[in-house]
Amino acid sequence: MLMGEIPIEAGFRHSGAAVRLVHNLKYRRSLAAGRVLAAAMVSGLQPGVTALVPAPRSLARRIVHGVDQARFLAVELGRLTGLPVIDALSAPLWWRRQAGAARQDRHMIGFRRTCEVPPDVVLIDDVLTTGMTLQSAIAVLDARRISVLVATAAGSME
Repeated sequence: MLMGEIPIEAGFRHSGAAVRLVHNLKYRRSLAAGRVLAAAMVSGLQPGVTALVPAPRSLARRIVHGVDQARFLAVELGRLTGLPVIDALSAPLWWRRQAGAARQDRHMIGFRRTCEVPPDVVLIDDVLTTGMTLQSAIAVLDARRISVLVATAAGSME
């Protein structure tokens, strides 16, 4: 799957057991589910990747749910591959929930870049639906080459 020139890979299609795994990680803090997802994501890494950059969850949701699922997936991928994790994005304290919202009701997220990123980074997230979260992150990363790797894909980036 490609967004313009940005390669996108997913560990699973967002259906059946994969949905349950994501929800268990995201809303029930099941780290075992996250490890299964991360293991499936390894084969989606593009050749030449130098670092993993998670798309962070809002602070409010991290507190409520006890996990930043993209960061957990990135750390697990780093453990499995030896790639470093760079926390290059800062998330707003809160944003209106986008899960389940229609495409036209989704909005850009006000991520900020916190540091420079090397070339050939991969942006990590849990689910790709419309791509709005990933587009928001890509817009501020300013990486020379970037790819996207998600645990599950329910849709596509436009």
